Amino acid sequence: MAEKDWKYAAEKKDINLGIKGLDESVRFIVEMAMEGSDNTKEPTCAALHKEGVSYKDIQMMVKVLKNPKTTLQADKEGHMMFNGHNFDEAGKYMAESLFKGDFGKMGWLFAASMDKELNPSP
Repeated sequence: MAEKDWKYAAEKKDINLGIKGLDESVRFIVEMAMEGSDNTKEPTCAALHKEGVSYKDIQMMVKVLKNPKTTLQADKEGHMMFNGHNFDEAGKYMAESLFKGDFGKMGWLFAASMDKELNPSP
């Protein structure tokens, strides 16, 4: 989703459009990361290797995002949800990073927030 589309979603306070854009962005990033991979090895993206991201983590993230019950979505009250949990705070920080043009931070926040939801501390 182009930056102007993200801004349009924010201006109109259209959470569904914003979530759709985030989903499309994540899919694009995953496709780029896996480019050249035969899907049996670690991601080929040097930036992901640098951050210690494993192919197994990416597979889990994609699986959860493809599941209609656990994917990013808006609930009836207009809250961003992920894996059945409120994701509003993470979404707010991701949007702030996006509008500042800090895509690296936005991606890191997204991945860290997803990881926290999928692997809660005891």
